[in-house]
Parts: sequence; C-alpha cells; structure tokens
Amino acid sequence: MPDQITSAPLTATPLAGTDPALGAALAAARLPVADLAEPGSQFFTFALPESAGRLYGGIMLLEGHALLRSILVPEGQRRAGLGSAVLAALIEAAKAAGAQDLWALSPAAAAPFFTHRGFREVARYEAPQVVLHSRLAGLTCPISTVILTRAL
Repeated sequence: MPDQITSAPLTATPLAGTDPALGAALAAARLPVADLAEPGSQFFTFALPESAGRLYGGIMLLEGHALLRSILVPEGQRRAGLGSAVLAALIEAAKAAGAQDLWALSPAAAAPFFTHRGFREVARYEAPQVVLHSRLAGLTCPISTVILTRAL
C-alpha cells in the first residue's frame, strides 16, 4: 500500500482499523465498528486543505474483489465534492491492491451517489459470495440494502 494517495484536493494517508479516531468517527455517524480489524481492511484519513476537519474512507479486500467499507464526510462538509474525492482515492487504492471490481452496500437513499459515479445496481445473486458473506454485510446488510458494483 502506498504511503499516500492524492486525489485532488485530498491526500489519503493510511491508518489502522484500530485507530481510536476512526472508531469514534464511525460510531458517531452510527456506522459499524465491530469489523475494523478484519484482515484485508485498508483505511485512510484525509486532511482537508483549509480546515481542521478529517474525512475517512476504507475498503476491504476479498479474494480479488474490493468492498467499500466506509466513506465518512462530516455533515457540515457534504455536497462539496469531498465524498467523490474520497471515493476516487478508494478506487485507486483498490486498483493498486489488485482488485478487479469494487462493491458497495448502500441504503437506497444513498445509491444515486454511486450510480452517478460509475456503479450499477445488481441483484443480490449477482454479488460474489465472499462479499455477501463478509462481516460488513452481516453487520449492515438488511434485505433493503442496494448492492452496487463497478469494474476497476
């Protein structure tokens, strides 16, 4: 994994899944934290150029596939293209790790974020079993979850 990945205007710096700030930020956003130390997980923090805020993102590498773990942009900084920049950096990290595709498990309301960025919705049976049986899917994947993918 490279020391940093730059996706204008952000630079991704790797951090451990056990980092307390990551866990606190995810918990505050009501996102799961039980799987942060899973093998194959890669997490990044992103410093914003003109503020003290931090963004977070992560992927899980699963037998040649990458599963989007999180994109966390603080409420007051949304709709400024930061989520797209984090996603671009995560796509580059997944490519660098040799993943052939990237998968996302999303609430229906957030699915358009992904479809506008090259993902397509798929039926549950089209997803690789390793994605469907990942710990993240077990923590966050009710039947109403939208499953999306894009080739890398």
